[in-house]
Amino acid sequence: MISLDPPPRVAKFPLGDWTALIALSPLGHTSVSYLDPGGKAFKRLPASEPFAREDVDALKARRADIDAALAEARKRLELTWRTGRDWRFGDWRARYPDHPLIATLAARLLWRFEPRNRAPFVAFGTASDLHGPDGETHAAPEGDCRVKLWHPLMETPETNARWRAALTAGGLRQPIRQLWRPVYRLTEAELATATYSNRFAGLILNQPVFVRILRNRGWALHSRMLNCVPKKFHPARLDLPGFGLVAEFWGRGCGAVQENHGGYAAPNFANFATSQIRFYRAAEINGADARPVALENVPALAFAEVLFDIDTVTGASVLGLDPQWADPGAEAEPPPPEFDRGALGIDDNLSLQAFGESAILRAEMLEWLVPKLAIAGRCRMEHNHLIVSGEWHSYAIHCGNAAVRIVGKNQHVCIVRGEGGGDLGGVPLPFAGDDVLSLILSKAQLLCDETKIKDRVILNQIAL
Repeated sequence: MISLDPPPRVAKFPLGDWTALIALSPLGHTSVSYLDPGGKAFKRLPASEPFAREDVDALKARRADIDAALAEARKRLELTWRTGRDWRFGDWRARYPDHPLIATLAARLLWRFEPRNRAPFVAFGTASDLHGPDGETHAAPEGDCRVKLWHPLMETPETNARWRAALTAGGLRQPIRQLWRPVYRLTEAELATATYSNRFAGLILNQPVFVRILRNRGWALHSRMLNCVPKKFHPARLDLPGFGLVAEFWGRGCGAVQENHGGYAAPNFANFATSQIRFYRAAEINGADARPVALENVPALAFAEVLFDIDTVTGASVLGLDPQWADPGAEAEPPPPEFDRGALGIDDNLSLQAFGESAILRAEMLEWLVPKLAIAGRCRMEHNHLIVSGEWHSYAIHCGNAAVRIVGKNQHVCIVRGEGGGDLGGVPLPFAGDDVLSLILSKAQLLCDETKIKDRVILNQIAL
């Protein structure tokens, strides 16, 4: 086993006679602790100490600046897969492993090195201490070498599984979802439809959550609202500048209309009904004769990153299945505003949703993670579901959307989504950015002993 997760970096800042320690966590966040003049550690500042307000405010501002810089760095790293960005080795070394702030992120990521004078290799670590999956070391490249952020598409599934096994066993926690990033390849159905994918069609989403997540991931989209101006409308779009493409995700507004939904003083639809995913040439997309690119001609990395975004947003915002959805076909146009619709029936039994790549990879992660939990004796994996044995029932939690059903009764249990977390019962999650995985684990912890549940809405659904 490789022991490889480096200790957190710590920056010291004076606070009167005290010292504030800002630590950078493995997942790219900060925490603060304090040392008194004698060197004794404190988690919080004692209220009895007369700290100057301007010093405390300056510390808070510094921490906020660091958090913002780390968040932006994580976002820019993921963007390199869309832009095709790489660096000369010397530039990469200065910007990542030798950078006083970003180094804490870079040391926990995998990088692909392409030297001119020898075969490419994949490694993690610092520029002078590079390791492979079995602990073997790599010498720092000499001469001309290009470096790019590694993506699972760059290796075989067997090699990826070996990396995951080695680095997870070694305790590596990644600031972005890299090692456990799902890979999406064309299905037979997508080869048949040729120019569009229905992989995430026929779902009903919470529109404010859907819009917020896609915007945070760089998509350009508007909330579907009542009486939208048609000439200002276009589907959700993602620019892929490294490939000369633009992706579109089609759908229409539905459900109740709320006058002040999500903070907007406009009649927004509460829900979004999903449909096709298409790709267009960036130079042609705004033209009257723009035609979608055949999916088999879309570069694999561009296709995978678009579907990862949509898998992420649908997993986090799905409310149910759309029983009225039908494939509009290859010659369809994006649904115009007048096709948005009001309230409709929703099949909220999300346990019927097909398992996508994210669900399959989460199930693999849970196989490793569950035995480490305090509730391990009540949990097991079965067909991409986490089965939890409670005091009253057994429950199946869907690894794609965290939906819960009572085993045997096939009865859906609605549990309102809470805040995602990074740990559960002291067991750290190996990567940041998967709220659905955190939600699955939180629901499992809740349902392993129903006698402790206080929420009457949940109890009314599961009572014997």
